[in-house]
Amino acid sequence: MHKTKKEDLIQEKVKALAELKQVQSAFDQLGASGISFILLKGIGLSQRIYQDPTFRCSKDLDILVPNREEVIQLRTFLLENGWEPVYSYWVEDLPQRDWYLDLANDEPLVNPETGINIEIHWDLDRLIFDLPSTEFQELIQQNTTRIQVLNRSIRVLSPELELVYLFAHGARHAWFRLKWLVDIIHYPVEKIDQPKFQKLLKRFHATHFLPEANELANFYFGRGIELPMQGKPNPFVIKYSKEQIANEVVIGFPNLKAFLKYLYHHYFLFEKKSKAFKFLFRTIGIRPQDISAVKLPYYWQYFFYRYYSLLKRKMNPLRE
Repeated sequence: MHKTKKEDLIQEKVKALAELKQVQSAFDQLGASGISFILLKGIGLSQRIYQDPTFRCSKDLDILVPNREEVIQLRTFLLENGWEPVYSYWVEDLPQRDWYLDLANDEPLVNPETGINIEIHWDLDRLIFDLPSTEFQELIQQNTTRIQVLNRSIRVLSPELELVYLFAHGARHAWFRLKWLVDIIHYPVEKIDQPKFQKLLKRFHATHFLPEANELANFYFGRGIELPMQGKPNPFVIKYSKEQIANEVVIGFPNLKAFLKYLYHHYFLFEKKSKAFKFLFRTIGIRPQDISAVKLPYYWQYFFYRYYSLLKRKMNPLRE
């Protein structure tokens, strides 16, 4: 006999509750580290918007630790307590590690017993929230609060900064996951300090993300976003976002045209064109894994190494 929809929902709920126990244990381990962290998206957002941590239940925890020295301490603590790196990109030597941290965004670790993943972020989005380290830490310090998640007092972003971050994150990835729009539609805007929210939008040149998200929300869900906004959405951005949503997940770029459209989308992503060119420079420049692959004494040498290694792979594909 086929399971009923009700039985399926009950099984999903039981599974989610079991995973929450594992997440609760991960919170306790993070607390034992003595390192202050901010929970991003996921289960914290589910609690804040839907008052139900199982609504966005996931085995992935995204946390922000804005102080890089504390990132290193937390990573060491978790490794000593049974967690394992997902990738082998991390760099221990200086100054290479500092260069790596400048280029990468997060360090994912997994608990092999529970399957829980923790992504330790040290930036929200380096190109959109483009601030020197001390200013970024000050921004976070001034824009956090605490909420109850799984009977734990957990530090999260303030509603105003979190909402700016959600718009920026969705726009950066062309809204290819519709659940990001769903979260924004249902976000408790009555809790938003509107002057503070608008000030943060302007500070990070993010005001144009609102009409674009509103256009997509109306198209897919028949309802807009209940926030004041100005301007019209860029037609190319809307078209590109619909293509990405239709594809849902595309790993890499199947052809040159797709890569150029990706760059073109990011050109419109940034109101300040200096940021657009900075993004382009980073896209075709050094990657974090280049720092991991070889130890070079000077940063500029990695620009040459990336294209040397690419040429070497093309000429010797069987040696990879």
